[in-house]
Amino acid sequence: MFDLDRGTKVVLGLTATVGLGYSISWLMRQQQLKRFEKIGTVKQLVVYPVKSCKGVYIKEAECTKFGLSVNGVGDRTWMLIRENNRFMSQRQNAKMALMSVTITDTGVVLNAPDMTPLILPNAPTGNPVVKQCISTMDSSVEGVDCGDKAADWVSRYLSMPGIRIVHYTKDLRRRHYATENTFWETSAKEEDLSVYPDWATYLLLTESSLEALNKELPSPVTIRTFRPNIILSGTKAYDEDNWTEVRIGDCNQLRCVSACPRCVLTTVDPDTGFRRDDGEPLKTLKRVRNFKDGAMFGMFLAPDTCGSIKVGDPVYALRKLA
Repeated sequence: MFDLDRGTKVVLGLTATVGLGYSISWLMRQQQLKRFEKIGTVKQLVVYPVKSCKGVYIKEAECTKFGLSVNGVGDRTWMLIRENNRFMSQRQNAKMALMSVTITDTGVVLNAPDMTPLILPNAPTGNPVVKQCISTMDSSVEGVDCGDKAADWVSRYLSMPGIRIVHYTKDLRRRHYATENTFWETSAKEEDLSVYPDWATYLLLTESSLEALNKELPSPVTIRTFRPNIILSGTKAYDEDNWTEVRIGDCNQLRCVSACPRCVLTTVDPDTGFRRDDGEPLKTLKRVRNFKDGAMFGMFLAPDTCGSIKVGDPVYALRKLA
């Protein structure tokens, strides 16, 4: 019989303990996975390459840690900034709602009423200038300045001097949004990343929840009002309030990190580029979806495993324990 020294026994004991702990965690996870139930399918996917401009409806994309990606173009990886280097959105100028984006093999093309198209390459040229910017939640982010031609284009269209466009490239500092001060409760983790979205990487909305809200409104709004990335069909209205995780297709697993608090941007009509006089749908949301953290509509998601995602994918949810 082997005579093991004390050190070897300690190592073997620790190895056994670690192995047992891993096995227990794996078994618990397998039991948890069995609790997932099919709740619907992916009806639409939307990527917003330029923050606060029109979305691009797509059939398939890559689900990445930084959001949906199509042809190497990521979600909200361009952003307009003001002279004080703070972010620019429809909150400051509702005309941004009419700025449309086309994804190309080398970047995007920006269009707006009465303007010639503006080409924005995905890769910077020359000697790029990195700017320190302030995004939402007063978070410090970085962006490569897209140059004077782009700055002049957006300044003329918005009739606001000093507006510039910045672009996020993967060599820039990452944004860990879990560390940001929010006024609502979240379960975001330190490793969760985003670029220029208001907060988390993905926003999910269901057709049934929109239908329920429209029944309360004096006139219906479209899903474009709420700017989601993932739109589901086949669910129950507001059932997303009860989910902790979702699985989409074969390989995408995302955590529900927070319901989405809504703001004045929802009052901008995406078809006219003007703010509604009646304050809808935010006024009604404050009545029918009012929680301690505000008027909530839709669900923020953070990805744990990523792969291809496409329209028609089945969606499964893990519910909160009673």
